Amino acid sequence: MVLKRYKGSVRPATVSLNNVASVRDAPTMSPRQQALLDKVSTWPVRVVTSPTDASKSVGVIMLRIPERFFFERHGLRNTERLPRELQFAIQNDELAVRVGVRPLDFDKRLRLLGQLARALASLHKRDVVYGDLSMKNVIY
Repeated sequence: MVLKRYKGSVRPATVSLNNVASVRDAPTMSPRQQALLDKVSTWPVRVVTSPTDASKSVGVIMLRIPERFFFERHGLRNTERLPRELQFAIQNDELAVRVGVRPLDFDKRLRLLGQLARALASLHKRDVVYGDLSMKNVIY
């Protein structure tokens, strides 16, 4: 498990685990839909509060990202192990090569974005809002 610490500028005053983790157990989801959601996403398992003020959230404990979502980026001086974030998939080919990422072809990019759109549509259909969508929070 890993700690995802809130940055000062985006830290909520309080976070309830019931609010952030209830998505997976939404009554509108069948067991099959829940299993699919668990396969392609991760949800907080615990809210971490400030040691000096238990009413203030400082982050959440998340399950570790599975190995299949990482790649090695080889630089001139070292090799980094990084999650395959959406930002790497949609950048132009020249930039991808320059930063050491294998570019995706247009069809793969389109399929990836289509999968993301379908996943978000499925959540929205169940009145679930994903509150932290960014190119660094989506991995493939």
